[in-house]
Amino acid sequence: MRLKGKNAIVTGSARGLGASIAADLAREGARVMLCDVLDDLGREVAASIGEAAAFRRMDVTRSDEWAEAIAAAEAAFGSVDVLVNNAAMVEFATFDELTEEVFKSVFEVNAIGTFLGMKAVVPAMRRAGGGSIVNISSTAGVHSSGGARLYGIKVRGHGAHENRGPHARAGKDPDQFGSSRLDEHPADASRAPGLGGQPASIAHVHGHQRYSQTCIVSSVR
Repeated sequence: MRLKGKNAIVTGSARGLGASIAADLAREGARVMLCDVLDDLGREVAASIGEAAAFRRMDVTRSDEWAEAIAAAEAAFGSVDVLVNNAAMVEFATFDELTEEVFKSVFEVNAIGTFLGMKAVVPAMRRAGGGSIVNISSTAGVHSSGGARLYGIKVRGHGAHENRGPHARAGKDPDQFGSSRLDEHPADASRAPGLGGQPASIAHVHGHQRYSQTCIVSSVR
């Protein structure tokens, strides 16, 4: 129970890797608020985890919804100690097929959503006396693959490098399972560089920090 007494928010947690991360955090003693735009699936996952979990619908591209979710987590749990920025979009298309609308929507969820979450949660973590922000990324930021090039552009922006700032340390995450939408493309997911596997096993390995650096863990003081 390494996380007993800690409280976490996990985005993109209605299925896939996010759901597995939320379950792992709860098993380690944390209370978890699952956030996603998939209401029914999110509630099902929270119910399966048990009393340690709650679900809240949240669009990560909206700063007002971030503020409301953090306030709700503080009201329910007392504090926010951990944020896992896992929400992501994957659009499989060749570059010449991409539209401006698709590019903007992917960038808003994957890059701006991550930024908004970090910006919104820092004051809450300071009120709690500190915390950790985990940004899930992918080796797709280093190894582009077929129609997932737009996703690769996104993850290169915030995850597939080491953050050596004074209040951050490089974490490790095995593969491109940052988006539960990979469940819809199992053939593509199975060809991902690095470690293959199911979201639950990927989440478990991530917790033990054993594979290639595609995740940044920042500490807030």
